[in-house]
Amino acid sequence: PPTDPTMLPRSNQPGQLADFDTRVKEAWRFYRETLGSPRYVCAPMVGQSELPYRLLLRQAGCDLCYTPMLHADEFAGSNEEEMIRQGFSTCEADRPLVVQFCSKTPDDLLEAALMVQDR
Repeated sequence: PPTDPTMLPRSNQPGQLADFDTRVKEAWRFYRETLGSPRYVCAPMVGQSELPYRLLLRQAGCDLCYTPMLHADEFAGSNEEEMIRQGFSTCEADRPLVVQFCSKTPDDLLEAALMVQDR
């Protein structure tokens, strides 16, 4: 079972997690509906997770890919050109995609995540 309480669905009670069965059902729903039940996943690799490589993997049958690790504090507030320079680029064929961020502050992480959410 998952151990990180921040990643688990909440119950209707403030500050409490949903029961185990609810969390498992939500995880399976996310896997099927949001990710599309990926069978082949390419784990992120240092220096090899940029868009051209991900597109090559997808042509070979990979269902889910990861971006390189991006620094949220540098990424937050970036324009399109800066995002690309930092290693983030994607396209419609690059779905589903997991974007990885490291961050020192929750605010930077949230801002960076919201910037890539609908791309």
